[in-house]
Amino acid sequence: MYDLNLEKSIFGELTILRRSREGDIDKLETLVLGGVDVNETIDSGQSPLIVASFFGQTGAVRFLLAEGARISATDVRGCTALICASSRGHIAVCRVLVEKGADINTESLAGGTAWLLCCGEGHLEIVTYFVEERAQDVERRNSRGQTAVMFAAYFSQPHIVQYLLSKGARRDQRNGMEHFLGGTARGHGEIVVLLTDEAAH
Repeated sequence: MYDLNLEKSIFGELTILRRSREGDIDKLETLVLGGVDVNETIDSGQSPLIVASFFGQTGAVRFLLAEGARISATDVRGCTALICASSRGHIAVCRVLVEKGADINTESLAGGTAWLLCCGEGHLEIVTYFVEERAQDVERRNSRGQTAVMFAAYFSQPHIVQYLLSKGARRDQRNGMEHFLGGTARGHGEIVVLLTDEAAH
């Protein structure tokens, strides 16, 4: 027979993190009914919600939120559940989190946000969702002055650069773009052309 107390004593919060990663809602429900805290974390600061979001487990994310998981909780790097989901390309999880109040522009310790990272990783569906359904400002800067175009250019994502430019993002020498253009030297001259053409207009 499944011994909840024994599993809690041996694995502690690791058990609920594992079930969150697997998306095993039945086991998650058993753990929660047995008194396991949905906001338990390990030394890295990862919570069940952050883990479920990172692995794209939409059902587990919904369950954890319904059970009181803190949507704004961060790990030791300052990453939220939404930052994890966005950087990994999990659009369904992003929708759930944003609809429940997650902030698209919350910054990690390194300055990354759900918005900037989906642009840098090339996840066009999420970029489009943020802009067209959540009214994200394509020119918004983080605390370091970095923009989505900078991230997309640096990480060689020409399709994202093109989309952002079509939505009004600007290529401006004064915004530090020349520093980020180092990313285009890795085989993506198309980005240079896109940004040069934009600057000329």
